Amino acid sequence: MTRFDAGTPGHYNSTQRDTRGVVNIIKVLLTKTIDSLGSVGEVVEVADGYARNFLIPKRYAVTPNEHNIARYAKEREAHLAQIEQREEKAKRLRDMLADRVLVFTRKAHDDKKLYGSVRAEDIISKIEEEIGEHIESGRVQME
Repeated sequence: MTRFDAGTPGHYNSTQRDTRGVVNIIKVLLTKTIDSLGSVGEVVEVADGYARNFLIPKRYAVTPNEHNIARYAKEREAHLAQIEQREEKAKRLRDMLADRVLVFTRKAHDDKKLYGSVRAEDIISKIEEEIGEHIESGRVQME
């Protein structure tokens, strides 16, 4: 059950109740990107136990004071620039591969069924061979 602040309807108060008691919510500044939480330099609200027992000891987060905010703002800018570069490269590769057909040679049965399969690694090596661009293995999606 969540408590609402009586003065501002629809806004959560800084505490939430669960079956074990009261959980305090605090703000932390992320020093690393965490998929389910946010990216570098973001100030997010989390349970104080999560911050105290996991995020801060593992150095995934720090307290959001002026010094830390200024320090991680630069890292956030670098992180965003890196993401932008990655997206530009992906768009460029997509445009280069849009009309291309990749041909793979495999052994097959008489009824035209393959002995082996075409894996993501095969596709990556073929793209590197034909275009000369490296692609991370996690970027190829097989359907």
